[in-house]
Amino acid sequence: EVYNRLADRLLQLKSKLNKAHEVPDFPRVRTVGLVARFMLGRCMALYQTTSCRDPTCRREDTAEALRDVLRDLVSIVKFINEWDISLREELYWAIYNTSILALRIARFLRLHGFPSFCVQALDWLMQSIN
Repeated sequence: EVYNRLADRLLQLKSKLNKAHEVPDFPRVRTVGLVARFMLGRCMALYQTTSCRDPTCRREDTAEALRDVLRDLVSIVKFINEWDISLREELYWAIYNTSILALRIARFLRLHGFPSFCVQALDWLMQSIN
């Protein structure tokens, strides 16, 4: 709920970042890291609440919610990959943490009978790490 309230601020930061490609003095690393941390925290909160609400994953909306979380994780990495290599080097922690969370969600889905939900996301994330 807290993350949903702060989503407006995130969109403002993202729009500033889109305009900041031309501005040399804009603190990109800090701001991109802040956006990535926010989105990653939101994904972690959604995963934890979804898995606690239905630990056996019997309801299909649980699996769909986790599929959406995987899509959000891929969008985080796509957002980071839009920037130049020097900025990405400083944000490897975000790509690594995103991949670890995606692996955790994929394991949960695989153990509960939904392995096909995570193939594309894991493939894209592993290619991004390399």
